[in-house]
Amino acid sequence: MIVNIPQYDGPGVYKITHTITGRIYIGSSLNCNARLKRHSKNPQNLKMEHDAAKGVFVAEIVKAFPEGCTNRELAEAEKYYCDFFEASTDKGYNDPNHSYFMHNERRGNTDDFVIPLFLPKGMKAKIRAHADARGESTNSFINRAIDEAMERDKAKDESGEP
Repeated sequence: MIVNIPQYDGPGVYKITHTITGRIYIGSSLNCNARLKRHSKNPQNLKMEHDAAKGVFVAEIVKAFPEGCTNRELAEAEKYYCDFFEASTDKGYNDPNHSYFMHNERRGNTDDFVIPLFLPKGMKAKIRAHADARGESTNSFINRAIDEAMERDKAKDESGEP
């Protein structure tokens, strides 16, 4: 159980520390708050699960990207902090054979830029349903919607319309 989940819900790297053993887990997410809440309910691995029975964890954001970043920058920051805190040694919970770049490919191309997107409650589900109905991913739909809005705005600017 994590006792102090930071409210930061943008992309970044977080550190989870066990209060008794001092062992550390380093991870990254596009939404640190949501990811830490999932960790709190389901420890990342058996070592963490074992230690959870003997104490609690505290969490902190060690690198925030409030303006966004590329997937590559997020993976590099995760690897840097994992090495810095020796989280892949006996001092930590991270797997020493873990490939940060393969792990983070699930977020898309490593050079794709990711930004925090804040939506009113319920809007994400509406966008996802709309995109699904058209056979698109949520990201593809959002990118298409932005491109189309920018084209409309450009046409208005060129025509002199208010």
